[in-house]
Amino acid sequence: MIPRNREALSQLLARTFPHSREIDGATLDAFVDGLLAAETRARESAVAAAVQEQDHGHQLFLMRATHARRTPITSVFTGITHSVRVRLPDSEPAEIETPVGVVLPSDHLLSTVAAVREHFADRITGPLARVELITAGRGSTNRFSPMSLYFGYESEEAQQPSFVIYEPGDALGKPGALYFGATVDTVIEERAGYKPTSLSSPDHWYNGGVRMAEGGCDPKTLYMRASVERGGEPHFRLHAEYEVIHDPSGVSPIGDLVEAAMRMLAVEQGTGADHNLVEKLVAEAGLLVLPWVERPDSPPEHQQPPLREGKFEPSRDFDSVLA
Repeated sequence: MIPRNREALSQLLARTFPHSREIDGATLDAFVDGLLAAETRARESAVAAAVQEQDHGHQLFLMRATHARRTPITSVFTGITHSVRVRLPDSEPAEIETPVGVVLPSDHLLSTVAAVREHFADRITGPLARVELITAGRGSTNRFSPMSLYFGYESEEAQQPSFVIYEPGDALGKPGALYFGATVDTVIEERAGYKPTSLSSPDHWYNGGVRMAEGGCDPKTLYMRASVERGGEPHFRLHAEYEVIHDPSGVSPIGDLVEAAMRMLAVEQGTGADHNLVEKLVAEAGLLVLPWVERPDSPPEHQQPPLREGKFEPSRDFDSVLA
């Protein structure tokens, strides 16, 4: 069983996701429960079956996000998370209830249309009638939203957005920065501005964008690349595909957080990080129970020893013990 050492686990989360330094007790308790569930490959639904049958009036998305890291160690995996589309209030921040959790004003850097208009007054060139936000809802204890998207519309009737704002965050749901795309086709290039993981830096450069589905109404693909220098070779790539869904079952923000922590610690361990016992156990659990395209503990092909052909020679080392 993974140790239930509260202080050690609190430090684990703070070190793994340094953008969120204060870990509340409820999140920590839920994280422990999620660890134990992950250890037995169990995953609980955060939404009651009765809710699944209701016409909830919100557009839901399933996101398949492939994370590919090439330095300081190679690691490739695909994770699944969920988002919901909501409309921002015009001027007064408000809580928005959805089938995948509540969207709180405090979970975002911009909570109203007025705030969007004010923050990007020098970059929004046309009229702004409404703003829709694609983000994760908050469960009973936490939210998991590595990337939220704001879409701006020039009129109430407009179906295609005129601009997009990217709001990356960390695994604990804290928003980190805002990147403005003058059109949905704009390729953004910005300093990160925040530190989502222990292997990242606020000074790294992000380059990427979004591709819309046919009709131009919904996102189809999000892509981001991170490099140490502007225009440099990317050391990390993110490719996320959006799929419209109707059933919110299986949404588990705490499960997503647990998976993110297990994966990040496994990657850190692969770099030779100085982990304590709890961190080592969580990292090993991540390598054991989670699927990987390329594990961070696997040496590159050019470093793997070549296969040697030769005559099979049985070992006699244990004959005396087995006799």
